[in-house]
Amino acid sequence: MSGRGARMFRMTLIAAYAAIPLAVALGTYRGWLFQSSASSNTNIAVIGLIALVAATMLAEYAGAFERAASGRDALRGIAYWLGAIVWVAAVLRLVPDNRAGATVLIGPMSALMLGGVFYLSRFAGTCTRFWTAAIMTADFRE
Repeated sequence: MSGRGARMFRMTLIAAYAAIPLAVALGTYRGWLFQSSASSNTNIAVIGLIALVAATMLAEYAGAFERAASGRDALRGIAYWLGAIVWVAAVLRLVPDNRAGATVLIGPMSALMLGGVFYLSRFAGTCTRFWTAAIMTADFRE
């Protein structure tokens, strides 16, 4: 991947990670998500998140990100997820039981969880790269 192409892909991927929590917060506030009476289908959100994780793994595998310690990425991902759990535990009893309260609860929680997904998928991409390098080193000479 060329330097300019990698930079554009990396910036687009990070922008997608930043836009998703905003969309989740807006969808929660407007009642588009998590409402049993809504006729909207949320399968596209699940497919989009899976595609985002796969794109992050492929970007890490292709070298679009600077190389970082894989263990550090895993620890950052776990820290983000623990932060999301702490956020829910701290705010759950303080927010009202309406759309605004759900937005205050779910918006930052989704941002923290996506941060964890980002770092854990980078970790998975790094593991995949090392695993592939270990398997694909065969040298056939006759």
